[in-house]
Amino acid sequence: IANMNVVAQLTSPAGATTNVPLTDVDGTGNYQAALPYNSGGEYQVSFVFTNPNNAAVETNAGLAYTADPNGESAPLVTEPVNQDFTVTASTIFTITDFAADDHANDIAGATVLTTTNASTAGR
Repeated sequence: IANMNVVAQLTSPAGATTNVPLTDVDGTGNYQAALPYNSGGEYQVSFVFTNPNNAAVETNAGLAYTADPNGESAPLVTEPVNQDFTVTASTIFTITDFAADDHANDIAGATVLTTTNASTAGR
């Protein structure tokens, strides 16, 4: 379902809660956000999906189809949901081997990243 309001409610190991809005990628129903963290430990995240303005649509935009024999892709289909709803999904995850942000935020002090896929400590 695309065009929903989606918010991640992140609870840190210390009990602090942060609300992080998620973005619908190109109206595909695939949502993304970078969740902030500042320590290792067990975090809980609850994703709250709502449709307060009836903007949500069922869509096939995020699906990958095989082209038909003529090379044509499936047509884009959208169907309005047309009802207010709230759905919540929760999970717990653990951050291990946490390292504080020890990299500068400017070009002069930035850490050089290699193209060798070698691990670089820090955030």
